[in-house]
Amino acid sequence: MKNLKKKIWVIGLFLVVATAVSFHINTEKSRLDALMFENVEALASDEWGPNVDCVGSGSLDCPRIHVKVYFIANAR
Repeated sequence: MKNLKKKIWVIGLFLVVATAVSFHINTEKSRLDALMFENVEALASDEWGPNVDCVGSGSLDCPRIHVKVYFIANAR
């Protein structure tokens, strides 16, 4: 009987530790997902504003007219 109680305690302790580790891993993953989403939003945001001059023909994407240009400058 004493051996059975010890086995039950060991199994219970194992389940508690496994649940805590699983919760920690899921929490850490959701923090990383949120950080990754914020980084994607920051990269996708329009940093140029409405006054942009696009010059020439090249490989840069002009944010105002959405064509490939050589040079992009802020017009103030």
